[in-house]
Amino acid sequence: MQFLSRDPVVLASVGGFRTRLIARLEEMPVEVEAVTLRHQDCLYDFLYVAPPDHFAQGQKDFEAFLKSWMPVATP
Repeated sequence: MQFLSRDPVVLASVGGFRTRLIARLEEMPVEVEAVTLRHQDCLYDFLYVAPPDHFAQGQKDFEAFLKSWMPVATP
C-alpha cells in the first residue's frame, strides 16, 4: 500500500479527513479515495475505488456525491 495524501476536509460543516492511496485488490492495483467524517455519535466513511488508469473518470461523480451529503441529526 502506498499513501498518496491525507488532508483535512469539511463537508456540510463536519470535519474529517480525505485519504488517497494505491493498494492491491485480488492482485490488481486500485486507487482509493476515502473520506471519513465524525458527526455527533456517527462515523461516516465514503470510499471511491477504481483502477488507477480509470480513477479520474469517476472522481467527479464521487465529488458530486460528497457535496450532496448531509449528516443525520441524532436526538
